[in-house]
Amino acid sequence: METKASIYGSWDDLVFAARNKAYGAYMLRRAYARRLVLAVGMSTTMIAVLLVAPEIISRFTDKPILVTDGDPPIIYLREKPQIIPHVVQPPKSAQPPVRTVNANTTIQVVSDPVEPPAPDQSAATPITDGAPGEGQGVPDGVGAVPTDIPVIIEEDKNKIWLTAETPPSYEGGMEGIMKFVKKKLRYPASPRRQGIEGTVYISFVVNGDGSVSDVAVLRGIHVDCDEEAARVIAMLPSWKGGKQNGNPVRVRMVLPITFSLQ
Repeated sequence: METKASIYGSWDDLVFAARNKAYGAYMLRRAYARRLVLAVGMSTTMIAVLLVAPEIISRFTDKPILVTDGDPPIIYLREKPQIIPHVVQPPKSAQPPVRTVNANTTIQVVSDPVEPPAPDQSAATPITDGAPGEGQGVPDGVGAVPTDIPVIIEEDKNKIWLTAETPPSYEGGMEGIMKFVKKKLRYPASPRRQGIEGTVYISFVVNGDGSVSDVAVLRGIHVDCDEEAARVIAMLPSWKGGKQNGNPVRVRMVLPITFSLQ
């Protein structure tokens, strides 16, 4: 009597005992079990790869920040860059600020008026009635014209102002800044995987010629987010520089950028 392990083989031999085994059906029945196991294994492997591949790809690529009309924006910018001014406390020994003078101010210098000496009454000649005079007088003279000395005050080009008479302006206003930042900013992969969110406060200086310099992080949330926000702010195109007393000056600005996983 044959064992159970050889039942299928014996059954195939019994069925094809009086038939042509070289036709192909015999070999297909003999290899059916092996091919079934192979097909199931390959299908399972492909399904596992399709499920795991997106997660693996997301770990090695930065996810771009997409802003759509229906969803809330990923980056939130305040309406005014100077909401949080960077206040520098002066040292105790600092001198009180000197009041600036307008560059167009002129100082008029006038000589001290000198009163003529009183005539000596003792040497005066008495007036007596006589012949009428010839009427020859001395015409009025022209005195010295006061001199106007213009005083030009030049602002220190290296001084950084917190506010200015004419603050710096960006072409397109806050909408232009938001459009540029959203286009250039990328959410770093590491803090995104860790679920880190928050606002990064970036301080920077707009020079008199409109260029951006001295970019620094005032308050951050993650080193990668801080570096990304500072990188984008340093890429801002030229502003229209600020002015103080008509002179171009450097003005410090503060811009908050929020990273959100919504």
